[in-house]
Order: sequence, then structure tokens, then C-alpha cells
Amino acid sequence: MALHVFIAEDNRASLESLVELLTVIGGIAIVGSANSELGVADWLINHPVSCDLLVTDLLLLPGGSGFGVIRHAKSLRESTKVVVFSDFVTPAVAERCTALGADSVFNKSDLEEFLDYVRSMRADAVGAAE
Repeated sequence: MALHVFIAEDNRASLESLVELLTVIGGIAIVGSANSELGVADWLINHPVSCDLLVTDLLLLPGGSGFGVIRHAKSLRESTKVVVFSDFVTPAVAERCTALGADSVFNKSDLEEFLDYVRSMRADAVGAAE
């Protein structure tokens, strides 16, 4: 069983790189992406596809933020794990993300830690399917 991942990222190059990195891990299915908070909310409401993990950046242009994405995800899909992966993580930002319901918060400079987290989730998903 694949780990189903949705990505909220407004930078096309960053999105493509993240998709490639996650695909290389194996056992991961990218079920969708959006570049705005509203786009994420729309996808969560209108797609019955399972989403095990939602990865979001904090700054989403043309509109919204990762803070809003966390709120939408936790209210619409309570069981979905939400991970913040952003260049703008400070201790105060991480604390706010966690208070809103984020399951984990990573600075983009901590790529290996983030990938280890995803690998661990994938292993859990595979173990649960067996």
C-alpha cells in the first residue's frame, strides 16, 4: 500500500523537486497538489481520494498560508497527518503550527530529517497494510 501524499507549494520548481524526491523514496503516491490555501481546501472537500500526509509550505501565493492549510486539513480530514516544510520556520512559527494541529514542522534546510519522517510514515503505512 502506498502512502498517499498531497502537497501545498506555490513555487513550481520546489513542487517538482519535492515530487521527485518523494517518488524516489518509493511506496508514495502523490494524489494532488495546490498552490493556494483555497486550492487545498477545495481539493480536500471535492476529492474522495485518501490522503495520508499533507505537506505544506507556509507562504502560499497567490493567496493564503500554511497556517490556514493546517486548519482546513484538521477540520476536514482529521486523520490526515499535516507536515509543514518551509524556509520560514522559526521556533515561534513551529510552536504556532503545532498549536494549530501540525504533526511536524521542518525547515527546508532540514531535508534529510523531513525525508526520514516521510520514510517512517511510509513504513508505517506498509506495515499496517500487511
